[in-house]
Amino acid sequence: MSSLLSSFASPVATVLKPDPAPSSATVSSIAPVVTPCHNHHWFAGRRPGFSSADPSPQLNRLASSHSNPRRSSRRFRIAATTPSSSSSSSSSSSSSSSSSSSSSSSYSLSPSSSAAFPAAMSAADSQPTPSVPERAVRFTVTNGDGNRLSAFLVEPDATLTEAPTRGTASGGGGVSSVADGSAKVVVLCHGFRSTKLSSTVQKLSDAILAAGFATVRFDFSGNGESDGAFATGNYRHEAADLQCVVEWVRAQGRHVEAVIGHSKGGNCVVLYASLYQDVPKVINVSGRYDLSRGIRERFGEEGMAKLEEEGQLTQQDKYGSYVVTKESIQERLATDMAAASRAIPTSCSVYTIHGSEDAVVPVEDASSFHAAIPNHGLCIIEGACHNFRLHGRDLGEAAVAFLLDKPS
Repeated sequence: MSSLLSSFASPVATVLKPDPAPSSATVSSIAPVVTPCHNHHWFAGRRPGFSSADPSPQLNRLASSHSNPRRSSRRFRIAATTPSSSSSSSSSSSSSSSSSSSSSSSYSLSPSSSAAFPAAMSAADSQPTPSVPERAVRFTVTNGDGNRLSAFLVEPDATLTEAPTRGTASGGGGVSSVADGSAKVVVLCHGFRSTKLSSTVQKLSDAILAAGFATVRFDFSGNGESDGAFATGNYRHEAADLQCVVEWVRAQGRHVEAVIGHSKGGNCVVLYASLYQDVPKVINVSGRYDLSRGIRERFGEEGMAKLEEEGQLTQQDKYGSYVVTKESIQERLATDMAAASRAIPTSCSVYTIHGSEDAVVPVEDASSFHAAIPNHGLCIIEGACHNFRLHGRDLGEAAVAFLLDKPS
Protein backbone atom coordinates (compact mmCIF):
# COMPACT_ATOMS: atom_id res chain seq x y z
CA MET A 1 0.00 0.00 0.00
CA SER A 2 1.44 3.38 -0.97
CA SER A 3 2.72 5.70 1.71
CA LEU A 4 0.28 8.32 2.98
CA LEU A 5 3.11 10.76 3.50
CA SER A 6 4.16 10.45 -0.14
CA SER A 7 0.61 11.18 -1.25
CA PHE A 8 1.08 14.85 -0.49
CA ALA A 9 4.06 15.23 -2.80
CA SER A 10 2.23 14.47 -6.03
CA PRO A 11 -1.18 15.29 -7.50
CA VAL A 12 -4.04 13.01 -6.50
CA ALA A 13 -5.39 10.87 -9.31
CA THR A 14 -8.91 11.68 -10.43
CA VAL A 15 -11.25 8.89 -9.38
CA LEU A 16 -14.49 10.82 -9.05
CA LYS A 17 -16.82 9.67 -11.80
CA PRO A 18 -20.03 11.67 -11.59
CA ASP A 19 -23.13 10.11 -13.06
CA PRO A 20 -24.45 11.47 -15.36
CA ALA A 21 -21.37 12.46 -17.34
CA PRO A 22 -19.69 15.80 -16.60
CA SER A 23 -21.04 18.87 -18.33
CA SER A 24 -19.38 19.73 -21.61
CA ALA A 25 -19.27 23.41 -20.60
CA THR A 26 -15.77 24.86 -20.43
CA VAL A 27 -14.53 27.51 -18.05
CA SER A 28 -11.20 28.42 -19.63
CA SER A 29 -12.63 31.61 -21.12
CA ILE A 30 -14.31 32.80 -17.93
CA ALA A 31 -12.79 34.83 -15.13
CA PRO A 32 -14.10 37.03 -12.33
CA VAL A 33 -15.38 40.54 -12.73
CA VAL A 34 -15.34 41.95 -9.23
CA THR A 35 -17.56 44.52 -7.56
CA PRO A 36 -18.16 45.16 -3.86
CA CYS A 37 -21.52 43.76 -2.72
CA HIS A 38 -21.57 44.89 0.92
CA ASN A 39 -19.58 46.89 3.42
CA HIS A 40 -17.82 43.73 4.56
CA HIS A 41 -17.65 41.45 1.57
CA TRP A 42 -16.74 41.38 -2.08
CA PHE A 43 -18.54 39.65 -4.88
CA ALA A 44 -17.00 38.15 -7.99
CA GLY A 45 -19.39 37.46 -10.84
CA ARG A 46 -18.55 35.90 -14.19
CA ARG A 47 -18.05 37.43 -17.56
CA PRO A 48 -16.70 35.82 -20.75
CA GLY A 49 -13.56 36.92 -22.52
CA PHE A 50 -10.96 36.41 -19.81
CA SER A 51 -8.65 33.58 -18.85
CA SER A 52 -6.97 33.00 -15.51
CA ALA A 53 -5.87 29.66 -14.08
CA ASP A 54 -3.93 31.20 -11.20
CA PRO A 55 -6.15 32.01 -8.20
CA SER A 56 -3.72 34.56 -6.75
CA PRO A 57 -4.45 37.35 -9.27
CA GLN A 58 -8.15 36.77 -8.67
CA LEU A 59 -7.68 37.28 -4.93
CA ASN A 60 -5.61 40.40 -5.59
CA ARG A 61 -8.46 41.77 -7.68
CA LEU A 62 -10.88 40.89 -4.88
CA ALA A 63 -8.81 42.82 -2.37
CA SER A 64 -8.36 45.87 -4.58
CA SER A 65 -12.05 45.93 -5.51
CA HIS A 66 -13.15 46.91 -2.02
CA SER A 67 -12.54 50.59 -2.80
CA ASN A 68 -14.42 50.39 -6.07
CA PRO A 69 -17.55 52.57 -5.74
CA ARG A 70 -19.37 50.78 -8.54
CA ARG A 71 -22.28 48.52 -7.59
CA SER A 72 -24.10 46.37 -10.11
CA SER A 73 -27.11 44.24 -9.31
CA ARG A 74 -26.62 42.49 -12.63
CA ARG A 75 -23.15 41.44 -11.64
CA PHE A 76 -24.25 40.39 -8.19
CA ARG A 77 -27.05 38.33 -9.70
CA ILE A 78 -24.55 36.69 -12.08
CA ALA A 79 -27.07 37.39 -14.83
CA ALA A 80 -24.61 36.53 -17.58
CA THR A 81 -24.40 32.89 -16.54
CA THR A 82 -27.47 32.19 -14.44
CA PRO A 83 -30.07 30.23 -16.46
CA SER A 84 -33.59 31.51 -16.75
CA SER A 85 -35.92 30.62 -13.90
CA SER A 86 -38.09 28.59 -16.24
CA SER A 87 -35.25 26.37 -17.39
CA SER A 88 -34.05 25.89 -13.83
CA SER A 89 -37.53 25.03 -12.64
CA SER A 90 -38.19 22.53 -15.39
CA SER A 91 -34.80 20.92 -14.89
CA SER A 92 -35.35 20.70 -11.14
CA SER A 93 -38.88 19.40 -11.60
CA SER A 94 -37.90 16.63 -13.98
CA SER A 95 -34.95 15.64 -11.82
CA SER A 96 -37.20 15.64 -8.79
CA SER A 97 -39.67 13.25 -10.33
CA SER A 98 -36.96 10.87 -11.42
CA SER A 99 -35.37 10.95 -7.98
CA SER A 100 -38.68 10.26 -6.28
CA SER A 101 -39.42 7.28 -8.47
CA SER A 102 -36.10 5.65 -7.65
CA SER A 103 -36.04 6.50 -3.95
CA SER A 104 -35.26 3.68 -1.54
CA SER A 105 -35.42 5.87 1.55
CA SER A 106 -37.96 5.45 4.35
CA TYR A 107 -39.27 8.27 6.48
CA SER A 108 -40.77 8.89 9.91
CA LEU A 109 -41.89 12.15 11.43
CA SER A 110 -42.50 13.52 14.92
CA PRO A 111 -43.00 16.87 16.64
CA SER A 112 -40.01 18.40 18.36
CA SER A 113 -39.39 16.95 21.81
CA SER A 114 -37.73 18.56 24.81
CA ALA A 115 -34.97 15.95 24.91
CA ALA A 116 -31.53 17.48 24.92
CA PHE A 117 -29.43 17.19 21.78
CA PRO A 118 -25.77 16.21 21.92
CA ALA A 119 -23.48 19.08 22.80
CA ALA A 120 -21.05 18.31 19.97
CA MET A 121 -20.52 20.94 17.32
CA SER A 122 -17.77 22.14 15.01
CA ALA A 123 -14.37 21.57 16.55
CA ALA A 124 -13.39 25.12 15.60
CA ASP A 125 -16.53 26.72 17.06
CA SER A 126 -16.46 27.60 20.76
CA GLN A 127 -19.84 29.33 20.91
CA PRO A 128 -22.69 27.78 22.93
CA THR A 129 -24.65 25.17 21.04
CA PRO A 130 -27.97 26.54 19.71
CA SER A 131 -31.12 24.71 20.70
CA VAL A 132 -33.79 23.18 18.50
CA PRO A 133 -36.57 25.72 17.76
CA GLU A 134 -39.77 24.90 19.63
CA ARG A 135 -41.75 24.86 16.40
CA ALA A 136 -39.37 22.40 14.71
CA VAL A 137 -40.83 19.19 13.29
CA ARG A 138 -38.39 16.36 13.87
CA PHE A 139 -38.19 13.45 11.46
CA THR A 140 -35.88 10.60 10.48
CA VAL A 141 -34.85 9.36 7.06
CA THR A 142 -33.34 5.91 6.49
CA ASN A 143 -30.47 6.01 4.03
CA GLY A 144 -29.28 3.31 1.64
CA ASP A 145 -27.10 1.71 4.34
CA GLY A 146 -30.06 1.33 6.69
CA ASN A 147 -28.90 4.13 8.99
CA ARG A 148 -31.51 6.51 10.36
CA LEU A 149 -30.64 10.17 9.81
CA SER A 150 -31.92 12.57 12.44
CA ALA A 151 -33.39 15.79 11.05
CA PHE A 152 -35.84 18.59 11.67
CA LEU A 153 -37.80 21.05 9.56
CA VAL A 154 -38.60 24.62 10.58
CA GLU A 155 -41.18 26.83 8.89
CA PRO A 156 -40.79 30.59 8.58
CA ASP A 157 -43.11 32.42 10.98
CA ALA A 158 -45.42 33.63 8.21
CA THR A 159 -46.36 30.10 7.07
CA LEU A 160 -46.63 28.37 10.46
CA THR A 161 -49.95 26.52 10.80
CA GLU A 162 -51.44 23.95 13.15
CA ALA A 163 -52.38 20.74 11.35
CA PRO A 164 -51.86 16.97 11.51
CA THR A 165 -48.47 15.85 10.25
CA ARG A 166 -47.67 13.49 7.44
CA GLY A 167 -45.90 10.29 8.29
CA THR A 168 -45.75 8.65 11.69
CA ALA A 169 -45.99 11.24 14.46
CA SER A 170 -45.15 10.53 18.08
CA GLY A 171 -46.35 12.44 21.11
CA GLY A 172 -49.83 13.32 19.84
CA GLY A 173 -51.31 16.73 19.20
CA GLY A 174 -51.04 19.02 16.21
CA VAL A 175 -47.72 20.30 14.91
CA SER A 176 -46.65 22.48 12.03
CA SER A 177 -47.98 20.96 8.83
CA VAL A 178 -45.24 19.50 6.68
CA ALA A 179 -47.54 19.45 3.66
CA ASP A 180 -49.01 22.95 4.00
CA GLY A 181 -45.99 25.06 4.93
CA SER A 182 -43.64 27.07 2.75
CA ALA A 183 -43.26 25.50 -0.69
CA LYS A 184 -39.60 26.53 -0.87
CA VAL A 185 -37.16 24.64 1.33
CA VAL A 186 -33.43 25.09 1.87
CA VAL A 187 -31.46 22.07 3.16
CA LEU A 188 -28.46 22.85 5.38
CA CYS A 189 -25.41 20.60 5.92
CA HIS A 190 -23.00 20.76 8.87
CA GLY A 191 -19.23 20.32 8.84
CA PHE A 192 -16.61 17.92 10.20
CA ARG A 193 -17.17 16.66 13.78
CA SER A 194 -20.33 18.73 13.96
CA THR A 195 -24.13 18.36 14.04
CA LYS A 196 -27.28 20.01 12.76
CA LEU A 197 -26.97 22.32 15.79
CA SER A 198 -23.77 23.94 14.52
CA SER A 199 -23.82 27.64 15.37
CA THR A 200 -22.74 28.51 11.81
CA VAL A 201 -25.62 26.50 10.36
CA GLN A 202 -27.91 28.15 12.92
CA LYS A 203 -26.89 31.62 11.70
CA LEU A 204 -27.68 30.63 8.14
CA SER A 205 -30.99 29.05 9.10
CA ASP A 206 -32.14 32.11 11.06
CA ALA A 207 -31.48 34.44 8.12
CA ILE A 208 -33.12 32.09 5.61
CA LEU A 209 -36.22 31.62 7.78
CA ALA A 210 -36.54 35.40 8.08
CA ALA A 211 -36.51 35.60 4.28
CA GLY A 212 -39.54 33.30 4.03
CA PHE A 213 -37.96 29.93 3.25
CA ALA A 214 -38.40 26.78 5.33
CA THR A 215 -35.19 25.07 6.40
CA VAL A 216 -34.22 21.44 6.98
CA ARG A 217 -31.19 20.51 9.06
CA PHE A 218 -29.90 16.98 9.61
CA ASP A 219 -27.00 14.96 11.02
CA PHE A 220 -24.85 13.02 8.58
CA SER A 221 -24.35 9.30 9.27
CA GLY A 222 -22.19 8.78 12.35
CA ASN A 223 -22.72 12.35 13.57
CA GLY A 224 -25.04 13.81 16.19
CA GLU A 225 -28.21 11.75 16.63
CA SER A 226 -27.89 9.82 13.37
CA ASP A 227 -27.02 6.12 13.19
CA GLY A 228 -23.76 4.80 11.81
CA ALA A 229 -20.07 5.00 12.61
CA PHE A 230 -18.21 8.29 12.31
CA ALA A 231 -15.70 8.41 9.45
CA THR A 232 -13.13 11.08 8.64
CA GLY A 233 -13.67 10.76 4.89
CA ASN A 234 -17.10 9.56 3.83
CA TYR A 235 -17.59 12.33 1.25
CA ARG A 236 -19.65 10.41 -1.28
CA HIS A 237 -21.66 8.70 1.47
CA GLU A 238 -22.55 12.09 2.89
CA ALA A 239 -23.67 13.27 -0.56
CA ALA A 240 -25.91 10.18 -0.64
CA ASP A 241 -27.25 11.11 2.83
CA LEU A 242 -28.12 14.53 1.47
CA GLN A 243 -29.95 12.96 -1.46
CA CYS A 244 -32.14 10.98 0.95
CA VAL A 245 -33.08 14.18 2.77
CA VAL A 246 -33.78 16.01 -0.50
CA GLU A 247 -36.06 13.15 -1.56
CA TRP A 248 -37.92 13.38 1.75
CA VAL A 249 -38.57 17.09 1.18
CA ARG A 250 -39.90 16.40 -2.30
CA ALA A 251 -42.10 13.60 -1.00
CA GLN A 252 -43.88 16.26 1.08
CA GLY A 253 -44.76 18.17 -2.08
CA ARG A 254 -42.09 20.81 -1.45
CA HIS A 255 -39.46 22.34 -3.74
CA VAL A 256 -35.79 22.23 -2.74
CA GLU A 257 -34.69 25.76 -3.54
CA ALA A 258 -31.06 25.19 -2.55
CA VAL A 259 -28.63 23.04 -0.60
CA ILE A 260 -26.10 24.80 1.61
CA GLY A 261 -23.08 23.32 3.35
CA HIS A 262 -20.50 24.70 5.77
CA SER A 263 -16.87 23.52 5.81
CA LYS A 264 -16.92 19.78 5.00
CA GLY A 265 -20.63 20.28 4.31
CA GLY A 266 -19.53 22.66 1.56
CA ASN A 267 -17.67 19.80 -0.08
CA CYS A 268 -20.79 17.68 0.28
CA VAL A 269 -23.06 20.12 -1.56
CA VAL A 270 -20.54 20.60 -4.38
CA LEU A 271 -20.24 16.82 -4.77
CA TYR A 272 -24.02 16.53 -4.62
CA ALA A 273 -24.47 19.06 -7.41
CA SER A 274 -21.98 17.21 -9.60
CA LEU A 275 -23.37 13.72 -8.97
CA TYR A 276 -27.14 14.23 -8.79
CA GLN A 277 -27.61 17.45 -10.77
CA ASP A 278 -31.14 18.08 -9.49
CA VAL A 279 -31.07 21.34 -7.50
CA PRO A 280 -31.15 24.88 -8.93
CA LYS A 281 -28.85 26.52 -6.36
CA VAL A 282 -25.91 25.55 -4.16
CA ILE A 283 -24.10 27.61 -1.53
CA ASN A 284 -20.65 26.42 -0.49
CA VAL A 285 -19.58 28.09 2.77
CA SER A 286 -15.89 27.70 3.67
CA GLY A 287 -15.50 24.44 1.73
CA ARG A 288 -12.05 23.00 1.01
CA TYR A 289 -10.99 22.70 -2.63
CA ASP A 290 -7.68 20.90 -2.12
CA LEU A 291 -8.44 17.91 0.11
CA SER A 292 -4.77 16.94 0.33
CA ARG A 293 -4.25 19.99 2.53
CA GLY A 294 -5.12 20.21 6.22
CA ILE A 295 -4.48 16.54 7.03
CA ARG A 296 -0.94 16.87 8.32
CA GLU A 297 -1.91 20.06 10.18
CA ARG A 298 -4.74 18.23 11.97
CA PHE A 299 -2.88 15.04 12.91
CA GLY A 300 0.76 16.16 13.01
CA GLU A 301 3.83 14.28 11.81
CA GLU A 302 3.61 11.78 14.68
CA GLY A 303 -0.02 11.04 13.91
CA MET A 304 0.68 10.59 10.21
CA ALA A 305 3.50 8.17 11.01
CA LYS A 306 1.21 6.18 13.32
CA LEU A 307 -1.45 6.02 10.61
CA GLU A 308 1.15 4.69 8.20
CA GLU A 309 2.43 2.04 10.60
CA GLU A 310 -0.74 0.93 12.42
CA GLY A 311 -3.48 1.81 9.95
CA GLN A 312 -5.50 3.87 12.41
CA LEU A 313 -5.24 6.67 14.91
CA THR A 314 -7.43 7.67 17.86
CA GLN A 315 -7.91 11.41 18.12
CA GLN A 316 -9.22 13.31 21.11
CA ASP A 317 -10.82 16.73 21.05
CA LYS A 318 -12.96 18.60 23.56
CA TYR A 319 -16.05 16.84 22.22
CA GLY A 320 -14.75 13.30 22.63
CA SER A 321 -12.61 10.75 20.84
CA TYR A 322 -12.83 9.46 17.29
CA VAL A 323 -10.91 6.97 15.18
CA VAL A 324 -9.16 7.93 11.96
CA THR A 325 -8.26 5.10 9.60
CA LYS A 326 -5.72 5.02 6.82
CA GLU A 327 -8.51 4.00 4.43
CA SER A 328 -10.56 7.08 5.34
CA ILE A 329 -7.60 9.35 4.61
CA GLN A 330 -7.01 7.62 1.29
CA GLU A 331 -10.70 8.07 0.45
CA ARG A 332 -10.35 11.78 1.17
CA LEU A 333 -7.24 12.03 -1.00
CA ALA A 334 -9.06 10.25 -3.83
CA THR A 335 -11.97 12.73 -3.75
CA ASP A 336 -11.23 15.16 -6.56
CA MET A 337 -13.04 18.45 -5.96
CA ALA A 338 -11.67 19.88 -9.21
CA ALA A 339 -13.38 17.14 -11.23
CA ALA A 340 -16.56 17.51 -9.19
CA SER A 341 -16.58 21.28 -9.71
CA ARG A 342 -16.21 20.98 -13.47
CA ALA A 343 -19.01 18.40 -13.61
CA ILE A 344 -21.67 20.73 -12.19
CA PRO A 345 -24.11 21.66 -14.99
CA THR A 346 -24.56 25.30 -15.94
CA SER A 347 -28.24 25.00 -14.99
CA CYS A 348 -27.10 24.99 -11.35
CA SER A 349 -26.03 28.33 -9.87
CA VAL A 350 -23.28 27.91 -7.27
CA TYR A 351 -22.19 30.54 -4.75
CA THR A 352 -19.11 30.29 -2.55
CA ILE A 353 -18.90 32.37 0.63
CA HIS A 354 -15.58 32.45 2.47
CA GLY A 355 -14.00 34.48 5.27
CA SER A 356 -10.84 36.39 4.43
CA GLU A 357 -9.33 35.39 7.79
CA ASP A 358 -10.22 31.69 7.66
CA ALA A 359 -7.44 29.87 9.52
CA VAL A 360 -8.88 26.40 8.82
CA VAL A 361 -9.46 26.45 5.05
CA PRO A 362 -7.35 28.97 3.07
CA VAL A 363 -9.33 31.69 1.30
CA GLU A 364 -7.46 30.73 -1.89
CA ASP A 365 -9.63 27.61 -2.03
CA ALA A 366 -12.67 29.82 -2.64
CA SER A 367 -10.98 31.32 -5.69
CA SER A 368 -10.17 27.82 -6.96
CA PHE A 369 -13.85 26.87 -6.77
CA HIS A 370 -14.66 30.08 -8.62
CA ALA A 371 -12.26 29.23 -11.44
CA ALA A 372 -13.51 25.65 -11.83
CA ILE A 373 -17.31 25.77 -11.47
CA PRO A 374 -19.07 26.80 -14.72
CA ASN A 375 -21.85 28.97 -13.21
CA HIS A 376 -20.41 30.47 -10.05
CA GLY A 377 -20.38 33.56 -7.86
CA LEU A 378 -17.87 34.34 -5.13
CA CYS A 379 -18.26 36.37 -1.94
CA ILE A 380 -15.30 37.01 0.38
CA ILE A 381 -16.37 38.40 3.77
CA GLU A 382 -13.62 40.66 5.06
CA GLY A 383 -12.31 39.77 8.51
CA ALA A 384 -14.46 36.65 8.92
CA CYS A 385 -13.06 33.44 10.41
CA HIS A 386 -13.97 29.88 9.42
CA ASN A 387 -17.15 29.88 11.53
CA PHE A 388 -18.11 33.54 10.93
CA ARG A 389 -18.19 33.99 14.70
CA LEU A 390 -18.31 37.80 14.51
CA HIS A 391 -19.79 37.98 11.01
CA GLY A 392 -22.96 35.92 11.25
CA ARG A 393 -25.11 38.76 9.97
CA ASP A 394 -22.89 39.26 6.92
CA LEU A 395 -22.99 35.52 6.23
CA GLY A 396 -26.77 35.39 6.46
CA GLU A 397 -27.24 38.47 4.29
CA ALA A 398 -24.95 37.12 1.58
CA ALA A 399 -26.72 33.75 1.50
CA VAL A 400 -30.21 35.27 1.41
CA ALA A 401 -29.25 37.76 -1.31
CA PHE A 402 -28.14 34.86 -3.50
CA LEU A 403 -31.32 32.89 -2.79
CA LEU A 404 -33.46 35.91 -3.67
CA ASP A 405 -31.29 36.94 -6.65
CA LYS A 406 -30.73 40.36 -5.12
CA PRO A 407 -27.56 42.29 -4.26
CA SER A 408 -26.82 42.60 -0.55
